[in-house]
Amino acid sequence: MTPAPFYLVWPEKVDKLRYPWPYQLISIELQPASAYYDAATPMQQTEAINNGFQLFSTYCIRCHSINLIGGNVGPELNIPKNVTEYFMASELPGFIRNAPSYQAGTKMPVFEDVINEQQAQQIIQYLQQKKSEKIQ
Repeated sequence: MTPAPFYLVWPEKVDKLRYPWPYQLISIELQPASAYYDAATPMQQTEAINNGFQLFSTYCIRCHSINLIGGNVGPELNIPKNVTEYFMASELPGFIRNAPSYQAGTKMPVFEDVINEQQAQQIIQYLQQKKSEKIQ
């Protein structure tokens, strides 16, 4: 999910004709993904899992949720069953990178030019970690 469009608010004097008040937005706060996504954050911290979480929170969580944290355009990927429990492990990297080649009519975009094979594997490692961290 994204809070876009973004606006910048100056607390000091500013030319109000040039920079009108942007729809009552008072501030923009930057937070680490771990604070913002709470139950989607992995408890086990390894480099691959953290990279997978960062990739997931950048490209996937706007549509998919983990432990009910995230978007609702795509399916929830952790509860009641984690996607790695019912999807063939050998097919997941390809599906993540190019879902339309696996499923007609999917709304999931093609990520082949954005996410490489190694990064897809890191997302899968993150998802596998979340399998043991399901909410009740």
